Amino acid sequence: MSKDDGGPAFPGTTDDICTGRSLHIYHTGMSMRDWFAGQALGEMWNHERAVGVDPETVARKCYNMADAMLKERER
Repeated sequence: MSKDDGGPAFPGTTDDICTGRSLHIYHTGMSMRDWFAGQALGEMWNHERAVGVDPETVARKCYNMADAMLKERER
């Protein structure tokens, strides 16, 4: 994907359960862009479905919202 995805939403490392030391295995999880779009989805789907908007349009609107949030986050 060429768009800036905002980096990982839930980064972290894994600890060795025997020693408690970090193994420096980096887990990126989902991107911030996907997280933001998912957060917008619930409310937007409830509203748009009520007026007959198709799921593809709702998904596009969610990612547009996520892109706007990432842009604002950089300010």
